[in-house]
Amino acid sequence: MTHQIAGPWSTELLADLGADVIKVENPNGGDPARKYPYFGPAVFVTENRNKKSITLNLKSQKGRAIALELVSRCDIFVENFTPGLMEKLRLGYSDLREINPRLIYCSISGFGKVSPNRDRPAWDAALQAMSGLMTITGEPERPPMRVGTSIVDLTAGTYAVCGILLALLEREKSGLGRLVDISLFDSAASLVNYWGAHASITHTVPTRMGNTWPALAPYQVFQTKDGFVFIGASNDDFWKKLCEVLELNSLIVDSRFSTNERRVKNMAILAQLVDETTRKWENEKLIAELHRVEVPCAPVNTVDKMINDESLAHRGFLVTTSYEGLGEFKVTSNPLRSANLADKDSNAPAPSLGQHTDVVLKELGYSESDISNLRNEGVV
Repeated sequence: MTHQIAGPWSTELLADLGADVIKVENPNGGDPARKYPYFGPAVFVTENRNKKSITLNLKSQKGRAIALELVSRCDIFVENFTPGLMEKLRLGYSDLREINPRLIYCSISGFGKVSPNRDRPAWDAALQAMSGLMTITGEPERPPMRVGTSIVDLTAGTYAVCGILLALLEREKSGLGRLVDISLFDSAASLVNYWGAHASITHTVPTRMGNTWPALAPYQVFQTKDGFVFIGASNDDFWKKLCEVLELNSLIVDSRFSTNERRVKNMAILAQLVDETTRKWENEKLIAELHRVEVPCAPVNTVDKMINDESLAHRGFLVTTSYEGLGEFKVTSNPLRSANLADKDSNAPAPSLGQHTDVVLKELGYSESDISNLRNEGVV
């Protein structure tokens, strides 16, 4: 019972791992991600491949009864609504574990079930703001900046899978399920990572540094004739090779740049000197030359280039799928790869709303006439 991004991404990963995932949606429109402004179905189709969709009116007695039948047969229950909603529907962990003691119940919410802020709604960008992530993202002279993807939702969904798999492993020994409580705020704060320790140790406030990194130089994006390139000349050997490619040999012996520590101290002037030279190069030619001498670098690709990347396609990360009215298109899958996963030939497109309602109900023992009556009553 998930919607938007965090919950659907977690169950998408589980589906890719081989789980039989049944997505329960409200008959009145279903998951809001199906019809996001601007994105259209792009978010929905990416987070909901390989799933079945059924519609249930959980406020009706019969709808809840069907949900409980599903719970009695399943291993994992995932929801990402505001804390308290599942309890109001009598579908909270304490309700469901009585029906299925082996059930692993994963709850994903803004602040978790044990928090003074547990009842507050939360959105990805708001949690990027609260966690400090925005204050270390962007240019120094510009306002705080959100990361350009729903990084908190996606991270929380991934952590949810870690918790679920751990609970499955534990259940092999105990025979009992457990509650997995995932907080989006916790997930956002985890992304700030070493910056939190730095602030605590030094009693200073980390600030935005744009494309640079305060421990290495040059380690940032530079402009070329026809694009941008990231260059990470992170040690003295790489720095020397970079200068030779760019014909900036005078900088090799310049005392301001003779060590990484000095290059960091003089980062601004160094970046200006390098950028003045990279602007004279074509992107592909510069990258080829830097690859030749093994200096870490990469093109700054637009998303359309990523979705057509040969290396990602070769690893099976880019998959072709479809959706009603859209035909075929590419989506990213997940980075989990092993011999078994590589052999797995399952790439069902994201389901239309309620596409599998009849199939699932028949698996539960409902007849066609039963299903027809449920539909007439607005239960499904």
